[in-house]
Amino acid sequence: MNLIQAILQHLGIAYDASKSQYRCNSPLRTGSDSNSFSIKIDERGGTYHDHVSGESGTLTQLADTLGITYTRSTTSKRSYMSGNDYAAQHGVAWKVLEQAGWSEIKYMRRPALRIETAHGPRYRFLDYRDEQTYINEKGFTRCWYLMSEAVRMARATSQPLVYCNGECSAVVAMHYGVPALTVAGGGENAIPASLLDELKQLYTGSIIVALDCDAKGRAASQKLVSQLRLAGYTAYAVDLNLGAGGDIADYCKLYQHESMQQLLTLKPPSQEVEYKTTFNTISAADLDKKRFAALKWIVEDILPEGCFVLAGKPKSRKSWLTTHIARTVAMGGKVFGQYATHQGSVLYMDLESNQRRMQSRLQQMERDDEGQPANMFITNTWQRGELGVADLDIYLTEHKCALVVIDILENIRAPRTKHGNPYTEDYDAVKPYNELAEKHHCCILMVHHTRKSRSEDAFDEISGTTGLVGGVAGMLILSRIPTKETHSELMVRGRDIEHDDKRVLKWNDHTSSHELESDPAQAYMSDERMEIMRIIGSAHMRVQDIAHEAGKSRQAVHKLLQKLCGLGALAQDEVGKYYAPQERSYPAGYDAPAEPVQASTHQPALFLHTLPLIQQQKLQEKWRAGDSATFTQICAVYGIGSQADRIWGELCQLDTQ
Repeated sequence: MNLIQAILQHLGIAYDASKSQYRCNSPLRTGSDSNSFSIKIDERGGTYHDHVSGESGTLTQLADTLGITYTRSTTSKRSYMSGNDYAAQHGVAWKVLEQAGWSEIKYMRRPALRIETAHGPRYRFLDYRDEQTYINEKGFTRCWYLMSEAVRMARATSQPLVYCNGECSAVVAMHYGVPALTVAGGGENAIPASLLDELKQLYTGSIIVALDCDAKGRAASQKLVSQLRLAGYTAYAVDLNLGAGGDIADYCKLYQHESMQQLLTLKPPSQEVEYKTTFNTISAADLDKKRFAALKWIVEDILPEGCFVLAGKPKSRKSWLTTHIARTVAMGGKVFGQYATHQGSVLYMDLESNQRRMQSRLQQMERDDEGQPANMFITNTWQRGELGVADLDIYLTEHKCALVVIDILENIRAPRTKHGNPYTEDYDAVKPYNELAEKHHCCILMVHHTRKSRSEDAFDEISGTTGLVGGVAGMLILSRIPTKETHSELMVRGRDIEHDDKRVLKWNDHTSSHELESDPAQAYMSDERMEIMRIIGSAHMRVQDIAHEAGKSRQAVHKLLQKLCGLGALAQDEVGKYYAPQERSYPAGYDAPAEPVQASTHQPALFLHTLPLIQQQKLQEKWRAGDSATFTQICAVYGIGSQADRIWGELCQLDTQ
């Protein structure tokens, strides 16, 4: 019998589910016969008022005063007269909460309890108004509550940790010998990855999840168990078998100091309680002897196993690039026509598009009726946050994918909270996926955006905080080259990539995909830059002299010169003059032109034939046009300016043969 039914029965009133108010003689005044005692029932539980004496209070207080026995309603959504009342209803004395750092105050002109946490105070209102029970100060982020204390108790008693919902529940459970902890600010929500990392540093044993006895609590329990198991814990959920909404505080109020022993009896038969009190450590000597499987490269030199973020501005062809990579991995081809792949199944989450657009992209990439890969799977929907992580874990376990593409990250991460910590939220959005990639030895490639503002380090342009890049194995930046509409720049940085790498890609309309540009320097050579190279030629010149020859301002020319120096096409001598070096550097990922093969005494070698094919074709084009000035200039850009006359002569020689 619940509280309301018990009180009405005691007062001799028949319960009517359609009524919310009752009147009767006051049970608090002997001989009352004025029918001046009223009871009002609402979602908070209810209140009473004696219209003669003026006394009023909650129905819980009335039942306690009259000595009425009832099955306690377990909802916390009711009013409390004081901190003592709140503590008593949760099975402890107020001093127990005080010792845990709680205090009774006025907050926002309302009676409240102040709860101290690692990330600042939270407030629990004693008056239940507009369903607002808890409130945090601006900037508060979720954090562990009683983690250190619970871990110490678990170690001392060789018992598993108990994860519960609510700071009060954790305090009450600890008081009765249950090593309980929770996440302040939302114990029934998924645990942020950063908080799991904190827990792993202190504790590696078993965890019992004991949430509220309602539909929400039971659903949250299963999700939390899945998350904890994914993190490497032995975890299981228990049903406290209480009334609707009953929590661990109610359980401890019932069993008191035998609560932990009773809790262990609720363990599902298939689960064994495992407790570990030490970290898993390894000596440097043993680590030196250990042998690991070679790192698997899904795309040679670009994408090893792990989670990577590919960022770029809108319309930079990010989706085309990831579709090309996904299709090529599924078919076992070469990405950009150059890099070998580890062939395997691919999952493509096309969350910003639809099947029609994906079909169009795939068909445009098809060549010679080769068809589409049967091991590339596409979906346009996926759950967000921890639910998405759990689903992907199951999928990868069943399908053993080599590559997962998430297009885009924003459509799979958990929604941001109003006053959440941006760094923590970014880190928590990607960290679980990196753990999945390492667990299943695959690559997860997430598509993201860059900011509008420029940065000295291109990787700082990735939208978001450093928490985003800190939670993944690597990053890629795809950007258009302003001077060439068809060219893009792909920069790669990763934990397993020895140095930052940069490649120039050229868009191929025929295959609707990017290809590696074998002559990266030409992608950056606008007409203005070519003119500067022509003016300098083989001389050493000052900025003002170059500007005078070009008919441009010194400032504009200086910018062009700096960009050409960055490409390795120009350099400065000891007095600051600019010149075209005979030997120049090449972007990472490329080889300089091969050294000429030593000519035999019988057949002279042609220097022209030692150059990449695309360079040969470019030089032949200018030779046929009779444009010797541009021909010499291009040779300087290629770093072979000293061989310009020789190559010109070789082309003439070939023409006469």
